[in-house]
Amino acid sequence: MIRILHTADIHLGRAFGRFGEFGAKLRRQVRQTLVRLLRDAAGSYDLVVLAGDVFDSNRPDVREIRALLEAVRSIDPVPVCLLPGTHDRLSGESVYLRSELSGQCPSNLRIFREGSTTFPFNKLRLAIHGRATPPDTAGQSPLDGIQPSADARFNVAVAHASIPLAQADVESSEEYCLRPEQAAASGMNYIALGHWHRFRECFPAIGPPVFFAGSPEPVEFDGAEAAGSYARVLLSESGVQVEREASGHYQWRDLELDLTGQEDDRLVRQTLENAVGSANIVRLRLRGQPAGHWQPPSEDLEEDFGDQCAYVGIQDQTTRQTDIGQLRGHFIANSVGDFFCRATEERLGSAPAEERTHWQEVLRRGTALLLGREEVGE
Repeated sequence: MIRILHTADIHLGRAFGRFGEFGAKLRRQVRQTLVRLLRDAAGSYDLVVLAGDVFDSNRPDVREIRALLEAVRSIDPVPVCLLPGTHDRLSGESVYLRSELSGQCPSNLRIFREGSTTFPFNKLRLAIHGRATPPDTAGQSPLDGIQPSADARFNVAVAHASIPLAQADVESSEEYCLRPEQAAASGMNYIALGHWHRFRECFPAIGPPVFFAGSPEPVEFDGAEAAGSYARVLLSESGVQVEREASGHYQWRDLELDLTGQEDDRLVRQTLENAVGSANIVRLRLRGQPAGHWQPPSEDLEEDFGDQCAYVGIQDQTTRQTDIGQLRGHFIANSVGDFFCRATEERLGSAPAEERTHWQEVLRRGTALLLGREEVGE
């Protein structure tokens, strides 16, 4: 039996700019999760596959590169096969052309370069095939040029690509996609994918098993509930087994709350109390139209719950009814404020029904700004 650790989409060095000072902790945790994952592989796996986007860009800090190389070196002789992805694409300024990764690399590190490449592992009776994402992907398959090795008992392909969705017209799309018929005809025993951050089996009952491993440490709210994972792949004479293994430290919670008719922050506080946790990263988006002129105290709530979570961010996207006549009365005739109210009222009057809420909010926020009552952030 051959044991493979399949992971992808680590995104070492991601800025996490929206998180302020907490962004540095996130970057460090992404690095620590990968290091722990690789070091744990030393006694449990025969080979490691990194299926693209190991780095978030082609200009990572040297500390990110050194952390990767030291972790790979620490599990020698377990081989590590690394495929450049889309964030760290193999191009003229690729991180994989820097001296740290093109010179004295660990002896157990294999990097897929230009064109289709095969790495044979004779003792394992295994061949790993991959093709670094080309600069122009239109009309190409991630398996172009890849053929199973006749000398290997097991053949595994690595790709960084999407798969077609039911609602997408793949024939006319320039998206770099692996199609089910291509996987079925590949001759592979397993296809390890990167690019989507969720663990997912792609084409059940069609050809070889094809899986996205997910990001080992979540790096975004989208799909975070299924992220923080890697794939444990077992190849044997009886078939292929693939299991999802949890690996993330942080839990990302993306919440949305309708405050229509609410007059105070009790519902907001209850929602946040149900989401607290020392490793939780919480984003709460507030929508709807609260009663009267009540406005959620976002900054106070972030401060109150900040100590109970790793991070709390509140986005106030609520709207309010606006009395235009009352607003215009705050400004002298023909002043900037008066002109703003009249111009916005004109737009509001001619706007279709689905845009009226937007223009009411423009009027409310613009007036508050001119009166010095509110800072406008978004």
